[in-house]
Amino acid sequence: MTIAYDPSELQVAFILKWKGTIFPLVLADPLFWLLASVHIVLLTYQNLSSVPLPPLDWNAASVSMGLLTFFVIFYGNHCYARYFELFGHCIGISRTLNVWAWLVKNNFSHMSPERCWNIVRPMLAAMQVHYATLHSEGDEDDNLSVSESEWKEVRDHQLLTKDECERLANFKGNLPVLLSTWALGEVKAALLEEQFQQDSECEMRETRYAAKSGQLTSWAHLATFNRFEDVAREFTGFTNATMETLAQPVPFPYFHILKLLLLVSLTILGYTLVDLTDASFVLSVPVFFTTEFILIGMSQIATGMSDPFGEDDVDFDLEGFKRTAYNNTISMLAEVREPYGNHLHAAIKNPVVKPKPRKSHQPKRRPLSPPVPSTNGASRAVGNNGRRSPLSSTGTSQAPPKLRVPSPTQVSPSQESMSTSLLATPLRSSLDSRVQPARAYAPAQV
Repeated sequence: MTIAYDPSELQVAFILKWKGTIFPLVLADPLFWLLASVHIVLLTYQNLSSVPLPPLDWNAASVSMGLLTFFVIFYGNHCYARYFELFGHCIGISRTLNVWAWLVKNNFSHMSPERCWNIVRPMLAAMQVHYATLHSEGDEDDNLSVSESEWKEVRDHQLLTKDECERLANFKGNLPVLLSTWALGEVKAALLEEQFQQDSECEMRETRYAAKSGQLTSWAHLATFNRFEDVAREFTGFTNATMETLAQPVPFPYFHILKLLLLVSLTILGYTLVDLTDASFVLSVPVFFTTEFILIGMSQIATGMSDPFGEDDVDFDLEGFKRTAYNNTISMLAEVREPYGNHLHAAIKNPVVKPKPRKSHQPKRRPLSPPVPSTNGASRAVGNNGRRSPLSSTGTSQAPPKLRVPSPTQVSPSQESMSTSLLATPLRSSLDSRVQPARAYAPAQV
């Protein structure tokens, strides 16, 4: 099972960690104890024997150690790439199951919940059976089998009946492919039932006969079935790729030469350190044990990543994959929501529609009245306060024109009669007659 950790928290405390580290992997390897025993025997012999061991040049050890380091790193990179390739297949299986549940929800939500569950449960069972066969041992015909505990778990999740489990146990072919075929059969049966009901309403005898015989004639139903078929094909592609990758491990000759290099190179290193450190236990043992521990630990990690389906610390969390896919499918099918249509909830504001500007309640400012022409070429206008103010052509105020009356000495008889009529007319009526045309433009006072 994969161990979750936070790299920022493991600054110094990583030394004291035991679970999930290389310590249990290396200490459980017999090769580690064999090489350590050989090195201690050589040190003891060099210290106690009167005839010392013949010296060995350090260049011999450096060549073998360089070759060993290259093989260990190359083997680790290959297993690491294989590890993440298998992880991608597992993620693809979970993704296709989510798409399958999404298609069932969108196309068959108007049908009964029993119908929807019959379409979904074979695909979930295919995932369960697939992961169960990955870490199982094959029979005489190299057919992967499922244990009784795995079948019981499938039945407990309400995915298959007992008769269906027995049929799958006796099946000698690819179990995920067979279960995906069962799921497609449920999809086709649901589409045929819907097609038969629609054709019965239209009284089309030919299509009703085709629906009874198991043929889809509607383009809409055929398109829906093709979408389900594409998802099922993608699902079986991921399961087949996972099984084929596991069936082809790292070539055995490469693995064999790696183990042989570990044995020979570390033995040469231990022999060289005896002479280089003058058979000092204090110097030779820590150096040799550290080098041996790191190289054997790297090879053990690479070997564990080459087959990540099991119970090791570097293996995938298969229970988490199955639990997540099962919960997502159940949640998708159980979710019910009515569409709002053209109505928008009161708590939601539509960002597409721009809000209308609010109208101001301040009173409007009354514009000035247009100027009124006067007899002397000037113009007058009505102000904001409703009073009439005489304006000149330049906009400056002027005094009202005075009425000139000629003197008696200068008045002719005709002018005298005219002046008499002018004097008889009051001055206010004269002014009102001049201002009268401007009253049509003056706004009403509030």
